[in-house]
Amino acid sequence: MPADHHDLFGIYEGRVDLNTGRLALSSDFESLKVKQVRVGIEPRRRYLQLRLLDSFEEFQNRIRRKADTLGPEDALFLRTLYLGSFGLTQVDSSYRVVLPKKARELLQGSPEVVIVGVGDELQIWPLASWERNQEEAQKRLQETYEQYATEIYRCAPAAEAQAMSGPVG
Repeated sequence: MPADHHDLFGIYEGRVDLNTGRLALSSDFESLKVKQVRVGIEPRRRYLQLRLLDSFEEFQNRIRRKADTLGPEDALFLRTLYLGSFGLTQVDSSYRVVLPKKARELLQGSPEVVIVGVGDELQIWPLASWERNQEEAQKRLQETYEQYATEIYRCAPAAEAQAMSGPVG
């Protein structure tokens, strides 16, 4: 996997011109400068996805491999759901991108967005959806943190750590 599409990280606020679809991105996303990208709607319709062409190709291959394991109707549904909304556009030298009109419909007339870099894609969230998602994510984090935190941080769960070090206070 080429390294240049692993550097899409950070959270930024933005504003889309709803008439033209123009959105200015942060210059922190250096790998996007003067490149063609694919923009599509995430299958659950929560945010837009922006992917470099090589990242999109890998994504498309994963979808097709999965679709090949399904029956014809489910395979068609999967390909359509995940790939059907993606359009080709370009990021200019000033880090501006024009979001395809169909993709802009997800914004439902609200120009404020949150742009989230998650490594190999940018997520472009309508501000209200982002705020709702963050509330839900915090609740889920409270419930599931112990299940994955030890693997991520390579440390013992809180109860184990306390048992090893003794009571705090």
